Amino acid sequence: MEMKMGSNDKNNLNWFSSMFNCFSFKLDEEKTAKETVMPAGGPEATMIAAARHFSASHKALFITDDLNGKEAMLVIQKRLFASDLDGTQNRLNMPLNQVETHDFLTENEKRDLENKKELTVSLLGPRLQMYPEPMQLKIWNMKSSDNYVLKTKWNSFMNANKEDLKVKRMIQVWSYRREEQLCFAMACV
Repeated sequence: MEMKMGSNDKNNLNWFSSMFNCFSFKLDEEKTAKETVMPAGGPEATMIAAARHFSASHKALFITDDLNGKEAMLVIQKRLFASDLDGTQNRLNMPLNQVETHDFLTENEKRDLENKKELTVSLLGPRLQMYPEPMQLKIWNMKSSDNYVLKTKWNSFMNANKEDLKVKRMIQVWSYRREEQLCFAMACV
């Protein structure tokens, strides 16, 4: 049986090949990433497993080159807590005191958040798929700390990515802009 590839499939395969070929760094003293066994599940599973080893510069290049994004910045690296995955809370908590930079926001966006407004944002999931519904970014002031929270459609996003989003899983949340619109990308590390 002959399989035909559309231009989208070829682009995805080219992206995968180029990203996988980036791995020449040492994982340990005996093996390079190219020598490691590819996980079961085809190219998508391999891409996801390999992405966990991407450096920050690889992730930023993916955002700028493959997503046509600008101003890629690591916002936070954190472990997921049970409260982040609790369906009754419907939010991802990002404590302001753990955020790498606040420069991902424009001055107007900072002012809006300080004035209790919400920003509509897009979120790319850990399997490199843009979640189809926008989310809201807001600041919540709590007793212990102030927090950025991604909310409104978090439960749906969480359910769509339940294979990847587990309690104690380390994630990174990156910001970037597409056509001046604030977007986020989530990676499991």
